[in-house]
Amino acid sequence: MENPWEKIYKGVRSGERFIVAESDKPYIEEFLDNKKYVPKEEHKLHFNMMSQQFIGNILKAKVIFLSNNPRYDEDYLDQYLHTNGYKDVVKNNLRLTPGAKFHAFDLSLEKRGKYWSNKFKVWFPEEVSEKVRLNELKLNSPEEFGEKEKELSDKLDEFFTKNIAIIDFFPYYSILFDKKCEKLADKDYLPSQKFVFEILKERIEDEDDDVVIILLRGRSLWCKAVLELESYKEFYHVTSPQKASFKPECVLDASENHVTEKIERLIEEMKK
Repeated sequence: MENPWEKIYKGVRSGERFIVAESDKPYIEEFLDNKKYVPKEEHKLHFNMMSQQFIGNILKAKVIFLSNNPRYDEDYLDQYLHTNGYKDVVKNNLRLTPGAKFHAFDLSLEKRGKYWSNKFKVWFPEEVSEKVRLNELKLNSPEEFGEKEKELSDKLDEFFTKNIAIIDFFPYYSILFDKKCEKLADKDYLPSQKFVFEILKERIEDEDDDVVIILLRGRSLWCKAVLELESYKEFYHVTSPQKASFKPECVLDASENHVTEKIERLIEEMKK
């Protein structure tokens, strides 16, 4: 399936930036133009920055985490707009270019940006802490961020990209996911959604691919969209979708059994 993010529409709607995959655009506009659709503030959709439907190399990462939607935040928007080169990083990742990388830690300086770094410190405390330190050094003391620091930062990016990725069920921002957005394309999924669903199916069905998939939230959504998930031997979920913890003791298999030792071994293997 062709990657919908190869063609991105950038325009203005209702006085705000409107950035969507071109193939998603007609369905989204029809949905927004429906007079019956009056969302609560927390469900309001925002299109004023590039989608982060997925982060990392979802074609090859050893572990994929599944969530609902990219969370909208004004502070994060400000960082997105004013961090040099970050828009290109997001675009390259969506297009899965050779330079695509796991960039969830790149804006790890404010509360919103620290969300993923705090989560993944449970698995990779030293690596994440060092990446955040280098980010802060680059921002606050760029004269001290030399070739040695860049080399180390690039090496950490390579480590994270090889091992982990995140996919959101719905590709566009809101504070909270609205169930009305499950299917917008004439009661079907958006092209951008179908794209990631197809990738997950292919990876699950590949006998030579032992990708681990960990559900953070939205179980009914994901299992309805990707039927192969429920029976996949490497499909797990966290104990609390409301406060998803990555601690090994908080990960369960499909039968609700704790898989602490398995996750601990997985983490150790990724660090080798």
